[in-house]
Amino acid sequence: MNNIYIQTLKLGFENPDGISLNEAVSKLNIDLSNSNFKVNYTIWFYSNFYHPVVEGYVIGSRVIKGANNRISKTTIETVSNSNSDKSFIKGDAVNKYIDYLELERTRKNSRTAAIYSTISIVIATIAIIISVALSPKQPYEVKIVDDSIKEEISPLVVQPEQLIISNNDSTNN
Repeated sequence: MNNIYIQTLKLGFENPDGISLNEAVSKLNIDLSNSNFKVNYTIWFYSNFYHPVVEGYVIGSRVIKGANNRISKTTIETVSNSNSDKSFIKGDAVNKYIDYLELERTRKNSRTAAIYSTISIVIATIAIIISVALSPKQPYEVKIVDDSIKEEISPLVVQPEQLIISNNDSTNN
């Protein structure tokens, strides 16, 4: 799991007492030297983590485009004053993280199922090959013994389509 956004959500999920943006950056070793990435990550963080001061900037970015009441390169320093304060993961972000966990579990189960199905196919194929190899060759040799006279009749070679056996108890007079 190399995705810093998922890892940040995990930190927020595992810290119900809150986590600051600076803590997340430090724990995940995130490089914010690129100003565009810094603005992007800050917007994402405060969109997914509640902070009472910064929330107005997050809401403002959704309401009035182009205004100075949103997080941007010009207002990032104002928001940065709150980066060491605790922020709390929002419910929507928790749902995103839980969805991610379920997706990962589903992927793992899918891989396991694929392995088991492949093994089953191999076993079935081996069973078919063994059953064909061990089956007797045709035509079959059949010995018929008549119990009434306790006499063995010489072996006959019978084709499979001739294997209809009838037991007739009536006597011919």
